[in-house]
Amino acid sequence: MQLPLKEYFSLQEICSFWSVTNDDLLYYAENNLLEICVRTTAIIAELEQINSENISWGDFEGKSLCFSPQSLMLTDIYRIIKAGGNPVLVFQTKNSGMDKLSELIRNKGISLSTLDLIITRKEKIRFEQFNGIDDKQLQYQSFSYSPDFREVWHYGKRHLFGPVQAKIISQLYSASKTDKPWVHAKTLLSRSGSVSTRVSAVFHGNRSWNEITYSDHKGYYRLKIPINEHLYPTQMLLKF
Repeated sequence: MQLPLKEYFSLQEICSFWSVTNDDLLYYAENNLLEICVRTTAIIAELEQINSENISWGDFEGKSLCFSPQSLMLTDIYRIIKAGGNPVLVFQTKNSGMDKLSELIRNKGISLSTLDLIITRKEKIRFEQFNGIDDKQLQYQSFSYSPDFREVWHYGKRHLFGPVQAKIISQLYSASKTDKPWVHAKTLLSRSGSVSTRVSAVFHGNRSWNEITYSDHKGYYRLKIPINEHLYPTQMLLKF
């Protein structure tokens, strides 16, 4: 089954694709390197709460301006991202062109958060091509993750984890950036706050654990991602 292409992506998705942070995206936007938009449905949902007697929502039916992502002012993008997920009141879009809609936003304002911000597929492709980013490399990069590690991508495949599981994955990723990528189960369990005595019990029913990690069968684990001749805990190189 082939799913339809998405026309836009959330900031969290883009951060995972490019292995960047929201602050990185904000920098790109501030320097006119990337256009960040707001979901039009977020605008409409906010305006519907106003219940204005002077507007008929049928007036907007089928209008491309209403149903396509809208650019925001850079100062508003800054305020929204820096709010860390809290709603921010916005009084304008960057390209106002529908008088009745623009007037409502200007008079009443709409509350937007980072969940409402998106980057269009067209803009994503343009940015990647301009900066020489290979889309195939992005699709099959070894490892990318959400800020809380509850959602990770391993060579293009998406994996979901619970809160405790995510803390274990986070530890393994941190270890993978050092010369000691192998971490003992007792350490993983202790630092994740788990009451279990076995890592396998924490990930019971979640096949992703075995798909993205190696085990030495002596209590140590590491992520299945490239490492630079990292040593096994007993100083012997493992070959897989």
